Amino acid sequence: MLQHSGLKLELWAETLQTAIHLIHLPPSKAIRLEVPEALWSGKESTKFAPHATKCMFLGYRTESGEFGRRLWDLEQ
Repeated sequence: MLQHSGLKLELWAETLQTAIHLIHLPPSKAIRLEVPEALWSGKESTKFAPHATKCMFLGYRTESGEFGRRLWDLEQ
């Protein structure tokens, strides 16, 4: 990963942490398709659960120098 990205060798520790995170993220056959990180931490993986709030698009922000959208929360 480090060589492919073209980053400096001094960033090897961060690259290693990222690689370990990516290895432990997907479900594994060895543990009946459970997510290793969820088993280790004891927390249920909710990455596939819905996290969005139903909103209506009103337009774009007009304040100078700020980007974003104006939304109306339909669930409140």
